[in-house]
Amino acid sequence: MTLSPIANAWNDLSEKIKACPEKARAKYEPATATLGNGLKCRVTSPSGEHIETDMSAAMGGTGTGPHPG
Repeated sequence: MTLSPIANAWNDLSEKIKACPEKARAKYEPATATLGNGLKCRVTSPSGEHIETDMSAAMGGTGTGPHPG
């Protein structure tokens, strides 16, 4: 049976992680989320990149940014 390119990629990655599991561990600090007005959040990475999120109006936000999920 021939695997799809996606299945091949997953299998290759799995073999690499089995051979060197320490390389699969995250080496970066987590992002920080700060609640703003209403249900808006500012999510900031350790290197300073950020995104503003907001819940949809149906969920109590204003829908002015992408959904945080």
